[in-house]
Amino acid sequence: MPLQACVDPDSSLLIQLQAANQIVQELVLLSSQGSSEAAEPEVLEQGLRRLAQTLVQQMVSRLGVASARLWFFDPQEGCFQSVAHAGLVSPAHDQIERIYPDDSPMGRVAQQGLPLLSNNPDQEAWMPAPEWVRANGLRGFVAHPINRGEERLGALALLSRIPLQASFVEVVKFLCSYTASAIINAKLLERSRRQAVREALLNRITSTVHRFLQWDQIVSTALRELQQAFLPKGVQGLSRCCFYSLNPDQQTVQVTHEALSPGLAPCLREVYRIQDFGSLCERLRAGQVVQIALPLPPDGDLLPPAGLAAFQALQARSAVLIPVQSVGAEIGGRDPYRGRPGVQGGMIGLLGVYITTPHPWQPEEIDLLRSVAYQLAIALTRSSLFEHAHQQTERLALLHSITAAIRSSLDPTTLFHAITQQIGAAFQADVCILALWQPEQELLCPVGLYAPQLNPSVLVSGTESSLDALLMGSPELSETIQARLRWAAGLLATLKEPVVVPDDLQPQRQGSGLLWVPLYDHPQRQQELLGGIALLRGSRIPSPWQPEDLELAEAVAEQAGIALKQAQLYEQTRISAQRESLLRQLAQRLSGTYDPQQVVQIALEGMAEALQVDRCDFIAPPATPQPSSASPPEPLAIHQEYRRQPGIPSQVGQTLPPELGQLIWANCYRQLDTLLIADVHTFPLPAHTRQSLLQNGIRSLLAVPIVTDARQVAGVLCAFMPSVEPGKTADAVGLAPGDADLVNALADITAVALQRASFYEQVRRQEATAAALRGLTEGREAESRRLAADLHDQTLADLGALSRQIQELSGDPAVGPAVQTQLQAMSAQLRETMAELRGIVEDLQPTAMRAFNLGPALRSLLERAAQRSPHPLLTRFDNQADGLLSRLSPACQSNIFRIVQEALNNIVKHAGARRIDLIIQPRQDTQALCTHLELKIIDDGCGMPESKGGADPMPGHGHGLLNMRYRAELIGAAIAWRNRRFGSGTVMELRIPLPPTP
Repeated sequence: MPLQACVDPDSSLLIQLQAANQIVQELVLLSSQGSSEAAEPEVLEQGLRRLAQTLVQQMVSRLGVASARLWFFDPQEGCFQSVAHAGLVSPAHDQIERIYPDDSPMGRVAQQGLPLLSNNPDQEAWMPAPEWVRANGLRGFVAHPINRGEERLGALALLSRIPLQASFVEVVKFLCSYTASAIINAKLLERSRRQAVREALLNRITSTVHRFLQWDQIVSTALRELQQAFLPKGVQGLSRCCFYSLNPDQQTVQVTHEALSPGLAPCLREVYRIQDFGSLCERLRAGQVVQIALPLPPDGDLLPPAGLAAFQALQARSAVLIPVQSVGAEIGGRDPYRGRPGVQGGMIGLLGVYITTPHPWQPEEIDLLRSVAYQLAIALTRSSLFEHAHQQTERLALLHSITAAIRSSLDPTTLFHAITQQIGAAFQADVCILALWQPEQELLCPVGLYAPQLNPSVLVSGTESSLDALLMGSPELSETIQARLRWAAGLLATLKEPVVVPDDLQPQRQGSGLLWVPLYDHPQRQQELLGGIALLRGSRIPSPWQPEDLELAEAVAEQAGIALKQAQLYEQTRISAQRESLLRQLAQRLSGTYDPQQVVQIALEGMAEALQVDRCDFIAPPATPQPSSASPPEPLAIHQEYRRQPGIPSQVGQTLPPELGQLIWANCYRQLDTLLIADVHTFPLPAHTRQSLLQNGIRSLLAVPIVTDARQVAGVLCAFMPSVEPGKTADAVGLAPGDADLVNALADITAVALQRASFYEQVRRQEATAAALRGLTEGREAESRRLAADLHDQTLADLGALSRQIQELSGDPAVGPAVQTQLQAMSAQLRETMAELRGIVEDLQPTAMRAFNLGPALRSLLERAAQRSPHPLLTRFDNQADGLLSRLSPACQSNIFRIVQEALNNIVKHAGARRIDLIIQPRQDTQALCTHLELKIIDDGCGMPESKGGADPMPGHGHGLLNMRYRAELIGAAIAWRNRRFGSGTVMELRIPLPPTP
């Protein structure tokens, strides 16, 4: 079919549609063809142009039109731009290159989407170059929009040499519809290919940066890959890529990494003020992407002049700033970026992309940069976590190393040295001081020092001299350390965690200054404050403390506190063992003597050796002690002394200075308390007392009273330390509470030894008295037996013979009655005398004691008492311990007999009793766990007068009761008298200890 036939008026619509269908097939075939180079941006742009060119060429060749032109809509310009042309070329080509949606016929086609048909184009006012149209015999014109729904895609215009029918507009509409689909498909294909390009670039950057774990390598690699990447619109490679970090001052940013094209000036390490970027800062902090195109409009306020100058210095015409924000939650409650310079809050940094030519940034390009920034954030987060884990591993290893070093010994000196050396070296400190808290004085005492700048010969001389050398050798360090030490003494009491002390003495958790770390015996509960560790570094080059340094210091302090507490417990155990051994030795020595003077001398010697003092004295109590008196009744004097060093003059017999005597009297004698003055200079004393002690050469003293069970002071043990001579250093600290505890224990042992010596003396005297009494009693018994024998054998015999003679004489008849009466009276009187004499002999040597044992003898005594009574007397004898009486010794039985005999005689002579009960029964003493015999004599007589003591009812009256008491003491018995509870009468109780069963 001839080409002209397609537009011939006589041609059928079917033929035109067939030609249009062939054109559509060509377009479909063209749009479905791929290209190995389609991934490049310029090739993708040419694909749409080739599609447009094919359309117009096919319309000229298959539909027979004279001229065909195609426009694509440009949304950025807001107009239709000519992209393809075939057939005759209009001389007004430049005029129709762009079509704007307006009120012109072609503008309405573009704006309203309405087709336009004209068969007199040369006569239309809107037709450019009408002469050209008329000269080429062009008689038909049709224009039709290319839309998809409400989306504008383009427009198609045709010129024909013959008039066009209205049906032809349908054919053009059919072609525009399929052209719109082809354009959409091409754009989708182009978009997918661009997405593939972005994904390939993103994958390449991601896979590259994720191969590294170091922060610098990740950022440098990402910038280099991005700088070499292909961007749309034919822009190959970025001019400059920068990574900005926020400085710790929060006021400036710094370029820490950069990738740039050859010929550009580098900006690495450049620092910019945040305030110079105006409102951009808030948008970036909010996570927004900021685009900048230079030059800025004259009336724009986006950048202040300083910020604009900074961008111009980068030689850029177009720039994008993307915030790089951290991803993921905190690990273990800790921000993985904490402590890294430039990482503040959720922002890691800024990614800056710069191009030296004007470039309109497309949304897909911004999305690509966002994705790169996100992957960079992931990689940097992973790097920070790895770095944190690595630091944790190193710190754990360091902590284990320090722990092993400081726990390698329990010796305090070695431990103090290990703590300061290990911690000082680990933290690269210029100075590390270990100070222990002294709660009594409320001050810090330095015990360990680490200072590498000191001369080694100075370090070996001791901590105190090393500290002095450090302070003297560095005046500025001296002032710093002294101020912090004085300030920390009051701070440590409330300090719960490590703090940094700057020059203004306001504690904080990071920064430059002196790091103070408290030491507790139990870090979790923080019960007892042990001391603190002071660390100072960066005296020449500032080196601020970071939060992780404080965390490590706290962990190390925990281990150091545990080690110190273990060392303290070990030292306390060692000292306790030594003191127990010393006290055991002293107790053994004291147990071997009963001499009070020797007891005191042993105590003074042990006290001097334990305290390592040269002078110990024993202050004897006054002869007439008056504890309630405010002052001693007489000056206190030194009774005994001990001197460890020969040549020290003796002071025995000398009185104490009045001020010292008053202190010892008030504390030891009145309050029965220990007097400890660790240092006369710091102890709260009146001025004149302090001056007196110093004048007598006393720097420290300890006075401990020896208190007996009766709460009486047997004396005072005193230890003295002399004053320091001018120009010399004290070789030891003053007496401490631990020394007072030791001497208190020694005083208790001494008090027991003195009491034992006193008891021994009392027992010795009692035994001597008892021996004398036994001798006297035995002598009296022997004398009684002799007298009884003499009276019985001689006197009674003589009296008996005399009685017989008188009886014989009275029977003589030669004697008168009067004489007989006298002789009979004399005989009766003589018989009474002989009866009384026989009673005396019986009392001197009882017949019952010789014939029977003690029980019947006591019964016989009771019966004879009833016989001697001037009035009727009822008696009862109850012996419940007859078998136990035989266990008593003969001497004991004899004394019991005499005691009962004396008691019955007193009742018969003085009580006027009508009844007497004598009861013997065994008793168990639960206190002494020893069996006793209890003998009671109960009468109902007039009773005995009350006495204050209750044991002796008639003190100072007669010897009978006194003899009864002496006899009871001879046999170890206890005797007491009391009145009966109900009615009149007296009860005598005799408790007799039974000897142990053999």
